[in-house]
This record gives sequence, C-alpha cells and structure tokens, in this order.
Amino acid sequence: MTSNERHLLTVGLDRVNDVFPVYVHGPNGDATNLDSIEKFWDILFNEEMVNIILQHTNNKIEEVCLEVVAADKAESYHHLNDSDDTRAYIGVLYNQRL
Repeated sequence: MTSNERHLLTVGLDRVNDVFPVYVHGPNGDATNLDSIEKFWDILFNEEMVNIILQHTNNKIEEVCLEVVAADKAESYHHLNDSDDTRAYIGVLYNQRL
C-alpha cells in the first residue's frame, strides 16, 4: 500500500455521519387531510387575513367617496367590498402570479 492510498483511507475517518435530512414536498399540519382546493385556499388566506385586507380596503374607499362628495361630483364608481370580492381579487392576483 502506498502512502497515497493510506492517506485516502484516513481522510474520511473523522466524519460522523453522511446522512442528511430529506425533505419531501407536500402538505403538512392542517393541510395534510384536505380534499379540495377551496379548503387549501382557506388555510393560505384565512378569514382573519381577508378581514384585515377588507377593512383597510373599505376604509380607503370611504375616504375616496368622501372626497367625491366634497368635490360635488355627481357619481362615483366606488362601492364597499365584501369578503367574497376580496377573496376573488386575491385569487386573480394569485392566478396572475402578482
């Protein structure tokens, strides 16, 4: 056995373990047993998140409507949103990868 071969045999002796964690992609936690895309979506964007977005959106719409009324304009296309509107808008943004 040459000194080169002995060196190659001793190089790996200080290693403890070659096992690395393997991460398998897929749902976990609450999403493990869900059976529809709507249920996955409800976990991704829960009711609390949608309500926060909805509250701030409606606050901004009310501000704009007050400005329209103060400027004495006849009509405004602004209308308050509901939870379904907000979820639909988030879905469109998600679908467009924004």
